[in-house]
Amino acid sequence: MTKKTYPYYEKNIPIENLILDNENPRLPDYLYGKGEDKIIEHMLLEESTLELMQAIGEKGFFKGEQLLVVQEQSGNYKVVEGNRRLTSVKLLNDPSLATAQEGLVNRIHEGADKTILPIEGLPCMVFEKDEDIHDYLGYRHVTGIQPWNLKQKAKYLSYLRNKNFKELNLDDASNELRKIIGSKKPVVKRYLVGYDIYSIIRDNAFFKIKGLKEEGFYFSYIADSLGRSSITEYLGVDLDSDNPLEGLNLKNLENWTEWLYEPLESTSKRIKKTRLKGKSGDLNKLNSILAHDVAREYFIEKSATLDDAYSYTDDFDKVFKDSILESLGYIEKAVSLIGKVKEFYPTLDDDLREIIRISRNIKTNKDSVTNNEFDGDEFGR
Repeated sequence: MTKKTYPYYEKNIPIENLILDNENPRLPDYLYGKGEDKIIEHMLLEESTLELMQAIGEKGFFKGEQLLVVQEQSGNYKVVEGNRRLTSVKLLNDPSLATAQEGLVNRIHEGADKTILPIEGLPCMVFEKDEDIHDYLGYRHVTGIQPWNLKQKAKYLSYLRNKNFKELNLDDASNELRKIIGSKKPVVKRYLVGYDIYSIIRDNAFFKIKGLKEEGFYFSYIADSLGRSSITEYLGVDLDSDNPLEGLNLKNLENWTEWLYEPLESTSKRIKKTRLKGKSGDLNKLNSILAHDVAREYFIEKSATLDDAYSYTDDFDKVFKDSILESLGYIEKAVSLIGKVKEFYPTLDDDLREIIRISRNIKTNKDSVTNNEFDGDEFGR
C-alpha cells in the first residue's frame, strides 16, 4: 500500500466522520473538552451560524472552502479549521441537534433547497497532526485575512507556546511565535502575558463582579494597559523579566478590574457606567494618575472620579486658579438668573453662607501662606 503524503485532499469525507474541535481557540474556555451539543449551542448563540446556514441551504457548500482536518485513531476526522461551516451543515441535515434558536433553525431548514439536502460529505484537506495546521492558522487568523478578536489571538498564541516552545523563556518563545504570525516580538509578548493575566482574573471568578463573565471581558483592556508603564508597575508586571508576573499584585489587579467593569451604584440597568472606560484616553489618564502620588491617593483612597483625580496631575497653581475661575463662573451665571427665578429654594441662605465661609477659609489660608493681608476687602473681620 502506498503511504500517503500529507497534506492530501479528500473531496467527500462523510459528515458522520467529521467531529467538532473542542479545543478550538474561538471557543470560550468553559467549553474546552465539552461535547458536540454544547459547542453547537454556543455556535448558535454567539457566532453568525444562522446566516451561514441560510447561505449554504440556498446555494450549497462551496467546494473551494475545504475543511482542515486531522484523522484520529478512531478513524474520525477532527476539524481544526472550519467548525462553524461543519456546524451549519450538521444543523441543516438534522435540525433536532439545536438546543438553542430551535425555531430559526427549523425555519432555515424548511426554506433550504431540498435538492441540496442532506449534504452527505464535505471536501477536506487532511493533515498528519494539529501542529501542521497551526502555522497556517497563525497567519490567517492572527495577522491575516480573517483575524480573530484579541482574546482569541492571545489564547491561540498561548496554546502554541505551551505546545511547541514550552522549554523556551518568554523572550525566545515570543521571537519564535512572531515568525509564525508575522508580527513583532513585543506585541507577541504582550499577548502572552496578557492572556496569563486574563487567566488569573478568570480563575478568581472575575473577582465576583456582578455580570462579568468570559463573553463580556474585553482583552483589549489588558493589551492596552500593558503598553503603559505606570499601570504595569501598579499591577506588579515586569515585561522585561523572564517571569513578568512574579511580582503581580493580586489586590491591585482586582482594583483595576473593578474600575473597568464594576457598575457604579447610580448606574441604570440599561447603561452600566463604570469608573473607567477601556478607551485609550481613559487609560492614558489612569497611567498619569498612578504615576502621581496625590492624584493616585484621590483616585484610589478617596474614590475621586477619573477626571477629578487627573486634574491633580497638572500644575497645582493652574488647578487652583482654574477651580476658582470655574466656581466664579457658576456664581456669575446664578446672578444672571436671579430675575428669572420664580421661587428660591428653601436652603439658599444656608448655601450662600457656606460659600462665604469657604471663601473666607481660602482667604485665610492664602494669607497664612503669603503673609500679606490686603486692606478693605469684603472678607474683613
